[in-house]
Amino acid sequence: MKNQPSIIDLVLVIIFIMMYSIGIAQTPTFTINNFNKEVLKYQPSQRAGVPDKDFKRGTFYLEQTVKSTEGNPANLNAVDYWNLTMAFIKLQEPKEHIALSFQMAADSDAKSLCAVLEAYGEKSLTFLSKHIPDLANNFYSGCAEVLAEEEIFDAVAYASANGLDLGIIRLMEEISKNDQRYRNEAEVDWSLQTPLDERNMQIIDSLYQVHQSYVGKSLVGEKFTSTMWAVIQHSTVEKMEEYLPIVHAGVQAKELHPTPLKMLIDRVHALKHGYQFFGSQGGVEIASEEARAEIEAAYGLK
Repeated sequence: MKNQPSIIDLVLVIIFIMMYSIGIAQTPTFTINNFNKEVLKYQPSQRAGVPDKDFKRGTFYLEQTVKSTEGNPANLNAVDYWNLTMAFIKLQEPKEHIALSFQMAADSDAKSLCAVLEAYGEKSLTFLSKHIPDLANNFYSGCAEVLAEEEIFDAVAYASANGLDLGIIRLMEEISKNDQRYRNEAEVDWSLQTPLDERNMQIIDSLYQVHQSYVGKSLVGEKFTSTMWAVIQHSTVEKMEEYLPIVHAGVQAKELHPTPLKMLIDRVHALKHGYQFFGSQGGVEIASEEARAEIEAAYGLK
């Protein structure tokens, strides 16, 4: 028969179906019930229309999330969900997936997500609004109130419960408050915040002279583990470089989580060289995989 398909035609159809099925299998339908488990093993294919640069950045965010959580869904936090949201946007995932990831961040820790949005500024909201306008705008509209909420903290009870010196706990509490005193405002008044940052740095210098080490978990407990780092991160690039080996030593001694160290490394290199390694600085180019591998090896980072 003239219209009967040839063997070659049938083989091509079968190959097409197999390739299509594989593509579908590589793109799971994320739901609120399976998201944490599935996203950490997701290996996306490059969709048509996704530039190589965006695909590389998106897969980079996915890889960094797996590293930061050690592949354990229970370790996912608001910052991880934020990074996943950025990955999905770069990879041009369905809007439902982008919205789900952002909602997971909001549900996990609204205050941390608000802090991330504030840190990246108006451009982050503009970027999100192109993809999930209603969800992003509604959430952001409540951030001022969320960030303004004062946490009730009992320094005496905290020090007693953790066997810590009350004096240093009260000092770290004040440093932490001053570090965020005006940063939580929609428009930061640097004429007010900068003197506080400079004063905080002076106090950190004095603490280091006394303890000769990173003031972390064993001295101030979990709550203030990253306080010294935050002051350094908000100081001058010269101070950041001065304290980088001290922060590194703190991570090695398990006084501080590795993530702040990565952020400090990124900040120094972004300011001095215009590139970063771990994707913590918005709008800054990421170095090559080879360069990142070298910096990870140099600092003993996974």
